[in-house]
Amino acid sequence: MALHSPQDEWAAGDPNTPPDHLWRLATQYPDLRPIIAANPGIPEGMRVRLLSQQGIVAAGYADAVRQGLPAQLYRQEPTPQPAVTAPQQAHEPAPATAPTEVIDYEHKRNNRTAVILGSLVGALLITIVVALIIVMGGAGKPLLTAVSPSGGATSAKPSQQESTSPSPSSTASAASLDRLGQTGCSAVSTDANLLVTFAKANSDDVKWRDLDSEGQVEQGIASLKQACGEEYVKQVAEKAKAGGATKSLATTLDRLMIADVKPIPNGALQLDRINSPSKNIDCVLYEDSVFCSLATQNYASAGIPDCGSMMFNIYVDGNSQVGICNLGDPPSTTPTELAYGQSATNGGVACTSESTGMTCWVAKTGHGFTVSKQGYTKF
Repeated sequence: MALHSPQDEWAAGDPNTPPDHLWRLATQYPDLRPIIAANPGIPEGMRVRLLSQQGIVAAGYADAVRQGLPAQLYRQEPTPQPAVTAPQQAHEPAPATAPTEVIDYEHKRNNRTAVILGSLVGALLITIVVALIIVMGGAGKPLLTAVSPSGGATSAKPSQQESTSPSPSSTASAASLDRLGQTGCSAVSTDANLLVTFAKANSDDVKWRDLDSEGQVEQGIASLKQACGEEYVKQVAEKAKAGGATKSLATTLDRLMIADVKPIPNGALQLDRINSPSKNIDCVLYEDSVFCSLATQNYASAGIPDCGSMMFNIYVDGNSQVGICNLGDPPSTTPTELAYGQSATNGGVACTSESTGMTCWVAKTGHGFTVSKQGYTKF
């Protein structure tokens, strides 16, 4: 799991953080989802979807977190099973004349026996739970199997039948989409089958099982576009939809295949943080948004709105919103210098460095900005 930065955690709880940036954080860093769900600025629909993924009751969760109440009260816990206790052993009543020392000895012996039996039962339950977790490693397989009267293996959950639909492999892991385009962008069927197999293992046909699964498809398609071009990706998407794609995969592909208004330049470098050769402009490229900050600028003297005492920053997000003064300093990771005339991309965004300034935009919408020490423009 990717580690988030302190700035990511701060943005997750900031009511002013744009919803699409919160969605990106929830997709990339699952451990931030409870913080995002408690953010008072998050749309209710997004909150419900996040909480459903975490197994948390939506009603009252955010208020409870803000009031300092334990959020665990709103988590859907499994119904507790009756504790297994050791059977009580019958003892002959002690004679009325038995010494006090004998009675104390009998009590201590009984207590030790109960403790030993309880420890053995606890160890047995832990072993069973570990075994179940190991068995659950096979995606789409029943937790337990039992032998039917006729001799065949049947699922321990009779209402759920194992899928008999053919697929190139029995399971698909998150890493399986890393093979997209590795055939040299010349095997449309192979790449389409990878997408179909992944979708069958990570969705229930209609919807994805979690936010990460759809995010992996989005990142895989973005990387495939960068490596093989828009036309090749369109062929792969059509082949996948015609070759058994789940409804969830088809919906995601249709959304991703909308033509870019301002395409990502050919030869753009795959980078998530860049700076200008002058080191004055520093930009962070997320998969659907870009944030740039300037060390120095002359906006106030020119009558251009700036961020006052705060370091000036400008951003564009996936909802075509372009604004200023949204976030503080960039993360503490080391940026890569982007030479004049070069472009960088990450996901669906891009930036081009020029001697006149840095231009960044969202490919799908074509909206973005150009920023320099002398001023900035939005488009």
